[in-house]
Amino acid sequence: MSDPFLTQWQLPVYLPQVRQLVSWVHGMGRRYPYLHRIAKVGDYAYFSDKHVLIRWDVHALDVPDGSWISLDREQGEANALPDTRTSMADWCKAVTADSWWDLLDPDRWRKPDGVQYPAVAPTLFTRAETASAPTSFDAQKLAGVSLMVRPTKDMPIILAPTVGGKKSGRKGWWVMSSDDRVSGLIMPRVFEDEDFNLPKPYEANEEEENK
Repeated sequence: MSDPFLTQWQLPVYLPQVRQLVSWVHGMGRRYPYLHRIAKVGDYAYFSDKHVLIRWDVHALDVPDGSWISLDREQGEANALPDTRTSMADWCKAVTADSWWDLLDPDRWRKPDGVQYPAVAPTLFTRAETASAPTSFDAQKLAGVSLMVRPTKDMPIILAPTVGGKKSGRKGWWVMSSDDRVSGLIMPRVFEDEDFNLPKPYEANEEEENK
């Protein structure tokens, strides 16, 4: 999916990635309508469905904070034309397979509408020194986050734990694109150890303890 003609002033979101975003929004139903979008906050644009978080570096984009791109399959007026300019949901139904959306194109963004996007703690995308184990992820959401950040299938999925937000509790894990401009974060599933067939934790034997 890479394009050798892309410049640093372009940030592509490829058609399979757009479809993944629209699918996540569709999966939320009518819950959390304030999340049915990509929103610009400072130097970044964000998407979240409360289980995954995707971040794009858009510091070169000249639009005000609060600008947004629709991911909702909106019910417009009868006979209204699809909005393929600022709605990814409409756009992805009208383009060819090799199309991509430039996230740094200011004409793609809607003006702020007063909807407050939830604050994102900077430490969510700060790597932690250690990881708690074991960790479990929803397979479909992990595949979706990998698609958003690393669209080529021949790239490995390498996850790193985050320091976390301001509140204690579960810590997310993130993966970054090769050029560091796109970051994905996924929250681990909550599970009991006995629900999984896992190796026993390491225990030093008496000989090792005496060394």
